[in-house]
Amino acid sequence: MDFDFLSSNLQIAYPFQQNVTVGRAGADTEIAPVFAAARIRSTDQRDERLTLESVYLESIDDFATFDEAHVKLAWQPSGDLLDLSFASGTSNAVVQRYGNWIVASWYAPRDISGVSDIAIKLIFPADVIEISAASSSSPSSSSATTVVIQVDKLTDELAFHSSVVSQGPNKVRRVYWKRGDTMELIAAEGEEFIVQAGFNMSIGAGAGELTSERQVTRVAIDAVPGAGFGRYLICQGSQYLLTMNGVNANTQGELVLSPQECYWQTQELRDGITPITPEHGVTGSARVKAHEVKLNNACGPCCSCDDYIATYNNLHRLWERAQSASSKLYELAVSYSSLVGLHGEIAGCSELNLLLAQRNPDQLIVTLSLCNDTETTLNDDTDEPNQQLLFELVFTPPSDVNLEYLKGSGLLKSSTGSISQDPTPGTAYKIRSNLPVLPRTTTFWVGIFTIIGDYDGKTLEAALLASGGGLISPRSTSAAIELEQEE
Repeated sequence: MDFDFLSSNLQIAYPFQQNVTVGRAGADTEIAPVFAAARIRSTDQRDERLTLESVYLESIDDFATFDEAHVKLAWQPSGDLLDLSFASGTSNAVVQRYGNWIVASWYAPRDISGVSDIAIKLIFPADVIEISAASSSSPSSSSATTVVIQVDKLTDELAFHSSVVSQGPNKVRRVYWKRGDTMELIAAEGEEFIVQAGFNMSIGAGAGELTSERQVTRVAIDAVPGAGFGRYLICQGSQYLLTMNGVNANTQGELVLSPQECYWQTQELRDGITPITPEHGVTGSARVKAHEVKLNNACGPCCSCDDYIATYNNLHRLWERAQSASSKLYELAVSYSSLVGLHGEIAGCSELNLLLAQRNPDQLIVTLSLCNDTETTLNDDTDEPNQQLLFELVFTPPSDVNLEYLKGSGLLKSSTGSISQDPTPGTAYKIRSNLPVLPRTTTFWVGIFTIIGDYDGKTLEAALLASGGGLISPRSTSAAIELEQEE
């Protein structure tokens, strides 16, 4: 079963995968899921899925620091590997423990990884993995304790969901200039764009910053009197602020703020309110702070962390229940196949047969069979729908009684195989077969209908017509059943 809707939140992935082997201190443990969340960003752009080959984390102080952070990924189906190791210098890495979570991040630019830039973040639930310290076998740390998290792919692919993998370009493609509400393209892809300081402006490299994932280089742009091209020749005397972010004032010299949604603006008082003699409903006066406007925000988190975790756990339980229901459905399909075979053994090779049976008691099981009593194969040309074997089933229910087909319950079987087959509804339920019927063999169809209404003691009749598929002439039969309704 596929539960893509569980991954609609792109910030947190729900990798409900099958069990994998997690090794720690020489022991193997079967757990699922291994990861609480995953996020991968790459400058690669390919129509392939990313799979996990292995993860290895090692620390001698419970991840206050770490000695090795190694991850191996593979693109499928090409098999191209991404082998990133902190110890061997093919990747930068940060591994930290946050309470019950162990967060491991890798960043590998092209010049050290040998492939496209890639950033990886994996979050391990420590309480699920149950990490324990053991004596290290490393010669360099014989007196310390080593904690190891190791995930190895066995046979099945451990694929990341497409929602947790982001691929995109790593360079500026176009440059726009925005002034007020107007946006203008000033440099398209492949064109050169130069930024330089003008009058009273200074441009320089800012301080670099190493985040948890990548190196960030900042550009400092400062308004400095006399810098760049120097002062304007007309700028003699006082300097005036004429625009704000390129927005001009109105004819009254006012710049209007227009906050939306959960933002609003206020002007705070400079001092307290002074009572005055009431006049025209005014009972006090005060001064507002000059040249100041305060922007307020009422936004907040949509839910608490506890509520989020509870929702996640409920979704996981729902997923497990759906897996159990799926297994039962497959078991029922196998049972249907066995019933069809048993009916063939009991009924033998009759030309056309229709059997009605009541179950549960509001369900009607309909079994129809056609025996090929000739020496040639019926329904041999299965590529032409108009020439295929066609069964037309017509019910004549008593008054105030209706039948409704249970979708997905139909099974078509012959000696050459079996398939799921739902009838086409209408005045007659039409079942079209594309399975060949060998000489002296029988083809069957079994389906379930729900009985609706007051049907106790009433008789239900049905008629069946078989045509096409190489039959010399159409064949027909009928059947009836007296319904019983549980009190």
